[in-house]
Amino acid sequence: MSEKDVCCPLCKGANCDLILQGISDSSSTNVWHCQSCSVQFLDPFMTLEDETSYYENYYKSQLTRHNSSKSLSDIQSESLGYYQEYLSEYIELFFSVDEVLEIGCGSGGLIKFLKDTIFCQKVFGCERSETNLKFLRSQFPEYQFAREFSAFTKNKFSIVVGIAVLEHIREPIQFLKSIKHFLKTDGRIVLEMPNQRDPLVSIYEVPEYVEFNYQKQHYYTYSETTLGFLATQAGFKIDDFYYHQQYGLDNHISWLQNGCPGDYSAFSAIFSESTLRSYKKDLIASRNTDVIGVVLKNA
Repeated sequence: MSEKDVCCPLCKGANCDLILQGISDSSSTNVWHCQSCSVQFLDPFMTLEDETSYYENYYKSQLTRHNSSKSLSDIQSESLGYYQEYLSEYIELFFSVDEVLEIGCGSGGLIKFLKDTIFCQKVFGCERSETNLKFLRSQFPEYQFAREFSAFTKNKFSIVVGIAVLEHIREPIQFLKSIKHFLKTDGRIVLEMPNQRDPLVSIYEVPEYVEFNYQKQHYYTYSETTLGFLATQAGFKIDDFYYHQQYGLDNHISWLQNGCPGDYSAFSAIFSESTLRSYKKDLIASRNTDVIGVVLKNA
């Protein structure tokens, strides 16, 4: 396929560059970069049938990316640790919020945080994996869950949040327009996703990680420019960007040395906690992070 045969599925721009042939879990999937809206996108997307099968038991589908098998409780604990690491930022985001809708709850790490740290009384969640949905209902019987957020059409929310969700959505502009109906007039959408400026890609350029980084269920990889385009098209405005770094110096040295995911605890033991924190802080200051967050408000 030549570059002129591909147009951007977001802005329909025809000026797209092929940046990678084959990704970690699909040798026939390529990665393109649109020079117009700055998004990176996969070609082709999974079929709807393959997508449905993939998400039926999402974490089982992800096993090949982990060093060992993990229970949903383990994954929830790891996720909770991430929110606690950036405690002050999340307290500020969710302070004095009366009702929260989370789209794509996963194992419930954020919900656990909202319950135990923010003390949210009204949390609603949607999760397309049936396995995850059963787990969430058993863990949080006081909250309401459904497979689709359309189940909550009678509600209006102060915040709709999607952590590691937008990259999975085939039609993100329509997705954001749909959320608008669930927001209070002064409500906000909080979204987090992989950042194009992941340091292992943008700084260290580790070829094995670049291939590992792109996954067949992550249809898009976003930048500030692309998120601004999406917001405008869907009738929102950018209230704020924020940046988090999930993986640290110990993980990065492991990738640089070994070129594959693995146990990096030996490197963790070398550095002090203050050094590890400072490394992440410097990446955040330069916006070269593995996570980018955006807060949207009605335009």
